[in-house]
Amino acid sequence: MPRGVVWYNVRDESLREASHCLEAHMTDDTRAALRKRITMDPAVLVGKPVIRGMRISVAQIVEAVAAGAPQSELLEDYPGLEPEDIQAALLYAADLVEAERVYPVAMTA
Repeated sequence: MPRGVVWYNVRDESLREASHCLEAHMTDDTRAALRKRITMDPAVLVGKPVIRGMRISVAQIVEAVAAGAPQSELLEDYPGLEPEDIQAALLYAADLVEAERVYPVAMTA
């Protein structure tokens, strides 16, 4: 990175609905149904995104998938979790990554 430049991340909410490769095979109805599975409530895990109001965070699921946990193991380890919940967590993460933008910001001395 050049000296005097700071990278500033901006999340653009209007881009969350963009559909790209990861979700290109899904219909709009499927995407909408999956997104409804992710809820946020200040009374549940301090408002972090969770699966259907349960105390299972999206982060827990995404981290487990990133660590290589098979779907069958997740479904066994988290009672009440459904295959669509895992898909919803990954879609949520994809939405956040898709919406993130990085801009160079010049620094003055």
